[in-house]
Amino acid sequence: MEPDRHRRSLRGERRPGGVRVGGNLYVQNTFEAAANVGVATGPALVVGGGVITAQQNASTVKVNKGSAVIGGTVNGGATNPNQNNQSIVVSQAPGGTVTFDSGVSGVGAADYAELKADSAAFRAMASTGGAVVIPSPVGQDGLAAFTLTGANFDANGNAVFDIDGESLFENTKVQQISLYLNGHSLAKGESVVFNVSGVNFDFARSYNFTDGFVGSVANIIWNFYEATSINLNNSNFRGAMLAPDAILTNINTIDGSVFVKELGTRYGNGMRAEIHTPLYLGYVPPPSAVPEPSSLAMAGLAALGAAAWRLRRRSV
Repeated sequence: MEPDRHRRSLRGERRPGGVRVGGNLYVQNTFEAAANVGVATGPALVVGGGVITAQQNASTVKVNKGSAVIGGTVNGGATNPNQNNQSIVVSQAPGGTVTFDSGVSGVGAADYAELKADSAAFRAMASTGGAVVIPSPVGQDGLAAFTLTGANFDANGNAVFDIDGESLFENTKVQQISLYLNGHSLAKGESVVFNVSGVNFDFARSYNFTDGFVGSVANIIWNFYEATSINLNNSNFRGAMLAPDAILTNINTIDGSVFVKELGTRYGNGMRAEIHTPLYLGYVPPPSAVPEPSSLAMAGLAALGAAAWRLRRRSV
Protein backbone atom coordinates (compact mmCIF):
# COMPACT_ATOMS: atom_id res chain seq x y z
CA MET A 1 0.00 0.00 0.00
CA GLU A 2 2.62 2.59 1.03
CA PRO A 3 6.09 1.02 1.13
CA ASP A 4 7.94 4.33 1.66
CA ARG A 5 5.74 5.55 4.47
CA HIS A 6 8.70 6.19 6.79
CA ARG A 7 10.93 8.04 4.31
CA ARG A 8 9.80 10.87 2.01
CA SER A 9 11.48 13.87 0.45
CA LEU A 10 10.35 17.23 1.74
CA ARG A 11 9.44 18.63 -1.66
CA GLY A 12 9.47 16.11 -4.48
CA GLU A 13 6.99 13.53 -3.23
CA ARG A 14 3.47 13.85 -1.93
CA ARG A 15 2.09 11.55 0.72
CA PRO A 16 -0.74 9.39 -0.65
CA GLY A 17 -4.14 10.18 0.75
CA GLY A 18 -5.92 13.50 0.61
CA VAL A 19 -7.55 12.68 3.95
CA ARG A 20 -5.82 10.29 6.34
CA VAL A 21 -7.40 9.05 9.56
CA GLY A 22 -5.20 6.91 11.79
CA GLY A 23 -8.01 5.43 13.88
CA ASN A 24 -11.75 5.26 13.34
CA LEU A 25 -13.69 7.71 11.20
CA TYR A 26 -16.92 8.63 13.01
CA VAL A 27 -19.58 10.21 10.83
CA GLN A 28 -22.71 11.91 12.07
CA ASN A 29 -24.26 12.92 8.77
CA THR A 30 -22.30 13.06 5.52
CA PHE A 31 -18.51 13.04 5.37
CA GLU A 32 -16.89 14.25 2.15
CA ALA A 33 -13.29 13.69 1.11
CA ALA A 34 -13.00 16.17 -1.70
CA ALA A 35 -10.35 14.95 -4.06
CA ASN A 36 -6.81 13.96 -4.88
CA VAL A 37 -6.07 17.67 -5.18
CA GLY A 38 -2.32 18.18 -5.00
CA VAL A 39 -1.66 14.51 -4.28
CA ALA A 40 0.48 12.80 -6.90
CA THR A 41 -0.59 9.21 -6.28
CA GLY A 42 -2.69 7.11 -3.97
CA PRO A 43 -6.24 7.21 -2.63
CA ALA A 44 -8.12 10.33 -1.63
CA LEU A 45 -9.29 8.75 1.65
CA VAL A 46 -7.27 6.44 3.90
CA VAL A 47 -8.78 5.20 7.18
CA GLY A 48 -6.52 3.12 9.41
CA GLY A 49 -9.42 1.93 11.56
CA GLY A 50 -13.08 1.51 10.72
CA VAL A 51 -15.88 3.72 9.46
CA ILE A 52 -18.67 4.10 12.03
CA THR A 53 -21.78 6.03 11.11
CA ALA A 54 -24.81 7.36 12.91
CA GLN A 55 -26.85 5.70 10.16
CA GLN A 56 -28.84 8.79 9.32
CA ASN A 57 -28.14 8.93 5.58
CA ALA A 58 -28.19 6.34 2.83
CA SER A 59 -24.91 7.70 1.45
CA THR A 60 -22.70 8.45 4.42
CA VAL A 61 -19.16 8.81 3.07
CA LYS A 62 -18.47 10.44 -0.28
CA VAL A 63 -15.14 10.45 -2.06
CA ASN A 64 -15.67 13.06 -4.74
CA LYS A 65 -12.54 12.15 -6.67
CA GLY A 66 -10.30 9.14 -6.33
CA SER A 67 -10.58 5.98 -4.23
CA ALA A 68 -10.83 4.94 -0.59
CA VAL A 69 -8.79 2.43 1.42
CA ILE A 70 -10.23 1.18 4.72
CA GLY A 71 -8.09 -0.69 7.23
CA GLY A 72 -11.00 -1.95 9.33
CA THR A 73 -14.72 -2.29 8.69
CA VAL A 74 -17.69 -0.21 7.63
CA ASN A 75 -20.31 -0.56 10.34
CA GLY A 76 -18.98 -4.00 11.10
CA GLY A 77 -18.77 -5.26 7.52
CA ALA A 78 -15.22 -6.07 6.54
CA THR A 79 -15.52 -6.53 2.79
CA ASN A 80 -18.54 -4.54 1.66
CA PRO A 81 -18.62 -0.74 1.39
CA ASN A 82 -22.38 -0.90 1.92
CA GLN A 83 -23.51 -1.95 5.40
CA ASN A 84 -26.86 -1.42 7.10
CA ASN A 85 -28.02 0.81 4.23
CA GLN A 86 -24.92 2.97 4.63
CA SER A 87 -22.34 3.32 1.91
CA ILE A 88 -19.02 4.72 0.85
CA VAL A 89 -19.65 6.40 -2.49
CA VAL A 90 -16.67 6.99 -4.75
CA SER A 91 -16.51 9.02 -7.92
CA GLN A 92 -17.46 7.30 -11.16
CA ALA A 93 -15.11 9.48 -13.21
CA PRO A 94 -12.35 8.49 -13.59
CA GLY A 95 -13.68 5.59 -11.57
CA GLY A 96 -12.94 5.23 -7.88
CA THR A 97 -12.86 2.08 -5.79
CA VAL A 98 -13.27 1.11 -2.15
CA THR A 99 -10.59 -1.30 -0.93
CA PHE A 100 -10.31 -3.04 2.44
CA ASP A 101 -6.64 -3.42 3.41
CA SER A 102 -5.54 -4.13 6.98
CA GLY A 103 -2.05 -3.03 5.95
CA VAL A 104 -2.98 0.62 6.43
CA SER A 105 -3.83 0.11 10.10
CA GLY A 106 -0.39 1.36 11.13
CA VAL A 107 -0.64 4.79 9.50
CA GLY A 108 -1.65 6.43 12.76
CA ALA A 109 1.48 5.62 14.75
CA ALA A 110 3.82 6.43 11.88
CA ASP A 111 2.12 9.72 11.09
CA TYR A 112 2.03 10.77 14.72
CA ALA A 113 5.79 10.32 15.16
CA GLU A 114 6.48 12.38 12.06
CA LEU A 115 4.08 15.16 13.00
CA LYS A 116 5.61 15.44 16.46
CA ALA A 117 9.05 15.73 14.89
CA ASP A 118 7.89 18.38 12.43
CA SER A 119 6.21 20.36 15.19
CA ALA A 120 9.48 20.33 17.14
CA ALA A 121 11.36 21.45 14.04
CA PHE A 122 9.06 24.41 13.49
CA ARG A 123 9.37 25.28 17.18
CA ALA A 124 13.16 25.33 16.81
CA MET A 125 13.01 28.01 14.12
CA ALA A 126 14.14 31.38 15.45
CA SER A 127 11.77 34.31 15.47
CA THR A 128 12.47 36.69 12.59
CA GLY A 129 10.81 39.67 14.21
CA GLY A 130 7.92 41.63 12.80
CA ALA A 131 5.47 43.96 14.47
CA VAL A 132 2.80 42.41 16.70
CA VAL A 133 -0.12 44.34 18.11
CA ILE A 134 -2.65 42.55 20.32
CA PRO A 135 -5.33 44.50 22.22
CA SER A 136 -5.10 44.51 25.99
CA PRO A 137 -7.63 42.11 27.53
CA VAL A 138 -8.76 44.95 29.82
CA GLY A 139 -8.80 47.68 27.17
CA GLN A 140 -10.89 48.52 24.14
CA ASP A 141 -11.93 46.14 21.39
CA GLY A 142 -9.49 46.21 18.49
CA LEU A 143 -7.46 44.53 15.81
CA ALA A 144 -4.74 41.95 16.41
CA ALA A 145 -2.18 42.66 13.69
CA PHE A 146 0.98 40.90 12.51
CA THR A 147 3.06 43.07 10.18
CA LEU A 148 6.04 41.95 8.13
CA THR A 149 8.54 43.68 5.87
CA GLY A 150 11.22 42.16 3.67
CA ALA A 151 13.69 42.36 6.54
CA ASN A 152 11.58 39.93 8.56
CA PHE A 153 12.11 36.97 6.22
CA ASP A 154 15.03 34.58 6.64
CA ALA A 155 17.31 33.15 3.96
CA ASN A 156 14.72 30.47 3.11
CA GLY A 157 11.99 33.04 2.60
CA ASN A 158 10.25 32.35 5.92
CA ALA A 159 8.98 34.63 8.66
CA VAL A 160 8.50 33.26 12.18
CA PHE A 161 6.37 34.62 15.03
CA ASP A 162 6.41 33.32 18.62
CA ILE A 163 2.91 33.83 20.02
CA ASP A 164 1.39 33.52 23.49
CA GLY A 165 -1.76 31.75 22.37
CA GLU A 166 -3.84 32.73 25.39
CA SER A 167 -3.22 36.46 24.87
CA LEU A 168 -4.52 36.16 21.31
CA PHE A 169 -7.18 33.48 21.19
CA GLU A 170 -8.69 33.82 24.65
CA ASN A 171 -8.82 37.60 24.43
CA THR A 172 -12.37 38.96 24.27
CA LYS A 173 -11.08 42.34 23.06
CA VAL A 174 -9.76 40.99 19.76
CA GLN A 175 -12.24 41.71 16.97
CA GLN A 176 -10.24 40.40 14.02
CA ILE A 177 -6.81 38.99 13.26
CA SER A 178 -4.87 40.39 10.30
CA LEU A 179 -1.56 39.67 8.60
CA TYR A 180 0.12 42.46 6.64
CA LEU A 181 2.80 41.41 4.16
CA ASN A 182 3.41 44.87 2.72
CA GLY A 183 3.54 43.64 -0.85
CA HIS A 184 5.74 40.61 -0.12
CA SER A 185 4.75 37.49 -2.07
CA LEU A 186 5.26 34.01 -0.67
CA ALA A 187 6.43 31.39 -3.15
CA LYS A 188 5.85 27.66 -2.89
CA GLY A 189 8.06 26.35 -0.10
CA GLU A 190 8.01 29.63 1.85
CA SER A 191 5.92 30.26 4.95
CA VAL A 192 4.78 32.52 7.71
CA VAL A 193 5.12 30.33 10.79
CA PHE A 194 3.23 31.01 14.02
CA ASN A 195 4.67 29.03 16.94
CA VAL A 196 1.87 29.15 19.49
CA SER A 197 2.49 28.41 23.18
CA GLY A 198 -0.28 27.16 25.44
CA VAL A 199 -2.01 23.91 26.31
CA ASN A 200 -5.78 24.45 26.29
CA PHE A 201 -7.53 26.92 24.00
CA ASP A 202 -11.15 27.99 24.02
CA PHE A 203 -11.44 30.79 21.48
CA ALA A 204 -13.14 33.69 23.21
CA ARG A 205 -14.85 35.05 20.10
CA SER A 206 -15.66 34.18 16.52
CA TYR A 207 -12.45 35.67 15.13
CA ASN A 208 -12.29 36.95 11.57
CA PHE A 209 -8.97 36.31 9.80
CA THR A 210 -8.24 38.92 7.12
CA ASP A 211 -5.68 40.31 4.64
CA GLY A 212 -2.67 37.96 4.31
CA PHE A 213 -4.59 35.20 6.05
CA VAL A 214 -6.80 35.13 2.96
CA GLY A 215 -4.45 35.75 0.04
CA SER A 216 -1.52 33.68 1.36
CA VAL A 217 -3.41 31.03 3.31
CA ALA A 218 -1.57 28.12 1.62
CA ASN A 219 1.75 29.45 2.98
CA ILE A 220 0.69 29.98 6.59
CA ILE A 221 1.10 27.42 9.35
CA TRP A 222 0.05 27.62 13.00
CA ASN A 223 2.17 25.29 15.11
CA PHE A 224 0.35 24.55 18.38
CA TYR A 225 3.34 22.61 19.62
CA GLU A 226 2.10 21.88 23.16
CA ALA A 227 -1.69 22.10 22.83
CA THR A 228 -3.94 19.27 23.96
CA SER A 229 -7.31 20.88 23.19
CA ILE A 230 -8.37 23.59 20.75
CA ASN A 231 -11.95 24.83 20.51
CA LEU A 232 -12.25 27.27 17.61
CA ASN A 233 -15.73 28.29 18.70
CA ASN A 234 -17.32 29.75 15.57
CA SER A 235 -14.16 31.11 13.99
CA ASN A 236 -13.43 30.62 10.29
CA PHE A 237 -9.81 29.63 10.91
CA ARG A 238 -7.30 30.28 8.13
CA GLY A 239 -3.94 28.63 7.58
CA ALA A 240 -2.61 25.13 8.16
CA MET A 241 -2.97 23.87 11.73
CA LEU A 242 -0.32 21.56 13.18
CA ALA A 243 -1.30 20.31 16.64
CA PRO A 244 -0.24 16.65 16.94
CA ASP A 245 -1.48 16.20 20.53
CA ALA A 246 -4.68 18.25 20.36
CA ILE A 247 -8.37 17.45 20.16
CA LEU A 248 -9.85 20.02 17.77
CA THR A 249 -13.48 21.11 17.89
CA ASN A 250 -15.19 23.63 15.65
CA ILE A 251 -18.62 24.52 14.27
CA ASN A 252 -17.41 26.62 11.35
CA THR A 253 -14.95 26.19 8.49
CA ILE A 254 -11.18 25.83 8.35
CA ASP A 255 -9.40 27.01 5.22
CA GLY A 256 -6.16 25.09 5.07
CA SER A 257 -4.59 21.76 5.94
CA VAL A 258 -5.29 20.22 9.35
CA PHE A 259 -2.91 17.94 11.26
CA VAL A 260 -4.38 17.10 14.67
CA LYS A 261 -4.79 14.18 17.04
CA GLU A 262 -8.56 14.13 16.99
CA LEU A 263 -11.36 16.20 15.55
CA GLY A 264 -14.41 16.31 17.76
CA THR A 265 -15.79 13.44 19.77
CA ARG A 266 -17.85 10.51 18.66
CA TYR A 267 -21.09 11.89 17.23
CA GLY A 268 -20.36 15.00 19.27
CA ASN A 269 -19.12 18.53 18.85
CA GLY A 270 -16.68 19.25 16.09
CA MET A 271 -18.46 16.95 13.69
CA ARG A 272 -20.16 19.88 11.97
CA ALA A 273 -16.88 21.49 10.92
CA GLU A 274 -15.68 21.72 7.33
CA ILE A 275 -12.05 21.62 6.27
CA HIS A 276 -11.42 23.33 2.94
CA THR A 277 -8.51 23.62 0.58
CA PRO A 278 -5.92 24.99 -0.08
CA LEU A 279 -3.39 22.37 0.84
CA TYR A 280 -0.32 23.51 2.75
CA LEU A 281 2.32 24.50 0.21
CA GLY A 282 4.80 26.17 2.53
CA TYR A 283 8.10 25.40 4.17
CA VAL A 284 8.90 22.11 5.91
CA PRO A 285 11.98 22.16 8.19
CA PRO A 286 14.69 19.70 7.12
CA PRO A 287 15.38 16.61 9.25
CA SER A 288 18.58 18.22 10.55
CA ALA A 289 16.44 20.77 12.40
CA VAL A 290 14.73 18.04 14.40
CA PRO A 291 16.15 16.53 17.64
CA GLU A 292 15.53 13.02 16.30
CA PRO A 293 15.49 11.87 12.63
CA SER A 294 12.35 12.57 10.65
CA SER A 295 11.35 13.27 7.07
CA LEU A 296 7.67 14.14 6.77
CA ALA A 297 6.51 15.62 3.49
CA MET A 298 3.74 17.83 4.82
CA ALA A 299 3.34 19.74 1.58
CA GLY A 300 0.34 18.43 -0.29
CA LEU A 301 -1.49 16.93 2.67
CA ALA A 302 -5.08 17.96 2.94
CA ALA A 303 -5.80 16.47 6.33
CA LEU A 304 -4.23 13.75 8.38
CA GLY A 305 -4.90 11.83 11.56
CA ALA A 306 -3.14 9.39 13.83
CA ALA A 307 -3.95 7.29 16.88
CA ALA A 308 -7.73 7.50 16.65
CA TRP A 309 -7.65 10.83 14.84
CA ARG A 310 -10.79 11.60 12.95
CA LEU A 311 -11.43 14.37 10.51
CA ARG A 312 -14.95 15.59 9.87
CA ARG A 313 -14.97 16.96 6.40
CA ARG A 314 -12.89 18.49 3.70
CA SER A 315 -14.62 20.03 0.70
CA VAL A 316 -13.40 22.05 -2.22
